[in-house]
Formats: sequence, structure tokens, C-alpha cells
Amino acid sequence: MSLVFTTCKEDIDTFIVEEETLLTRGNIVNFFTEMHTGTAIHLFNGNESTTIVTPRRTNIQIPPNAFVDDSGTVVTGPIQFELIEIYEKGDMIKFNRPTSSNGRPLTSSGAFYLQANQGNKVLSLSPNHEIQIRIESETINPKMELFYGDDTDPSGFNWVEADGNSQLWENVNSDSWDNPDGTVGTGYSFSITQLNWINCDAFVDINPDALTALCVELPELYTNKNAVVFVTFEDWNGVMPLRGSPDSKQFCEIGLPVGATVKLLVISEQGTDNYHFANHSLTITENQTEIMEPIPTTLESIVEVLDEL
Repeated sequence: MSLVFTTCKEDIDTFIVEEETLLTRGNIVNFFTEMHTGTAIHLFNGNESTTIVTPRRTNIQIPPNAFVDDSGTVVTGPIQFELIEIYEKGDMIKFNRPTSSNGRPLTSSGAFYLQANQGNKVLSLSPNHEIQIRIESETINPKMELFYGDDTDPSGFNWVEADGNSQLWENVNSDSWDNPDGTVGTGYSFSITQLNWINCDAFVDINPDALTALCVELPELYTNKNAVVFVTFEDWNGVMPLRGSPDSKQFCEIGLPVGATVKLLVISEQGTDNYHFANHSLTITENQTEIMEPIPTTLESIVEVLDEL
């Protein structure tokens, strides 16, 4: 689980650079640490082919001898395979994995975290092997693409197109398949060449002339060290962050569609077992600024709201 926590705890720039005061207590990383549950562990022999079917009926096919160690040597014997799957907006927030690529909103059909271990060693996918993933879906979007997660930017997590070309949609296909339990699945199929975070998403079709800025202003108590602001969309399965600006002392996103019905959510950690929360629904207008005042809220109550998104 150490890598799961590492990939999810990206650094967050703070409004306040001087020594902390009582007005700037707390660290939002603690909230995401609390949320990191639900990792499934699958055990199998590394030199045998393996099919994993998750509770959400995601079908994962792993070929034999698919993993290598740090020296590039193929690993055989017992493998521990860690898996997290994210489908709902609330889970996107819990794992701090919003659906945007270089500021452009995405609609998601499923995001996954995959890690292979043998003992204390983290393994990589062999350059000569691919893992095939099939996601069940009742509808098919022909513009679905494969994305890999990038958490190297201190400003926040980003999804990067696997093929580097937003005009090509060739790495995700519609498909049907037989599951080990005898059922037939239908939906999307794609192959991955690396582990860590992956996503099956499509860019949301938005008129570029209808984009605007949406900002949230919070009381002085809240900075982007101890608080996060997310916007969720009613019309597609996506979440975007509003990023904190030290200059304006606001949380903003500049590329949101005018007229979209959204919900704003503010989560703040103000110390051990001390969480503050606010949420508000609205329709985006041009250059909009919302003033929100979070109130003390139990962690359980925050989770209940996220689970209903």
C-alpha cells in the first residue's frame, strides 16, 4: 500500500509561506489518507496467465511472465497484485483523482490503480507484455481514449493521453467477451503498457467560445494547504479541481462551460478529527465567483455526501 499513498499525496502549494499560525492549522493530505481504503489484493503465479474479474465486473487479463524487477529480470512465482477501481464521482474525490487533462474536462468510464509486488519489491510491466482490460458499459462513446496518470506536477494530478493525440481514438474499442463465470460482458476494451493509474475517458465536447472562469472564495482560515475545492458535473461523469491561487486567495478553474449545472464541494482538515465542509449547487455563469463558508462536519457525514454524488 505504500505506493498507493505516495501517488495520492501530491504536494500542495500553500497560500501562506511564512510560519503557520493558529488560523492556518491542518493539512488536507490527512483527509485523503483517511479515504484510501478499498484496495483489493489478488494473488497468482507470475509465470501463469491470470484473469481477474472484479466486483464491478471489470475483466483484467494478465499474460504469463508479464512482470520484471528493477534489473529487468522476469519475475516468476507468487505475485501480489493491488487493484483500486473508481467509477463514481465521490470516489474520484476521495482518491484525489479528478477527471481533467491539461485543464480540459473528461468524462470517465472507469479509472484504475494497478501495482504488482513480490515480497517488498515493486514490479514493473515487462516492455514485451500488455495487460488487457475490459470495462462493462451499457453505452458506447466512440471517442473514448486511454489515459495514464501523472502526479509529477506540484500543482496537481493530471491525466495524459496514452497516444498523445486528442484527434485519435484508436486505443479503446467496443467489445464483448466471455467471463470465467460463464456470463458475457459488453463495453470497452483496451491494453495497457504500464502500471500505476490508468483511465478510460473521453474529452467532453464543449464549445471553446463558451468557457469561463469559476472561483470560490473562502474565509481566511482556509488555504490550499488545509482545503480542497472540487466541482462535479450533472451532465457527465466527471470531477475537476478548483486550484488555489496565492495571488487572488481564491480557488479557481478557468476552463468551465457556461450553463453547466454543477455542484461545488469544499473539504478542509483543521486538525485531528476536525473537518469542515460545504457544498452548493449552481449553474455556471460568466466569470463567476462564489463565496462559501464551510462548517464543522463529521468525516462520516462528508463521506455520505460524496457517496451520493
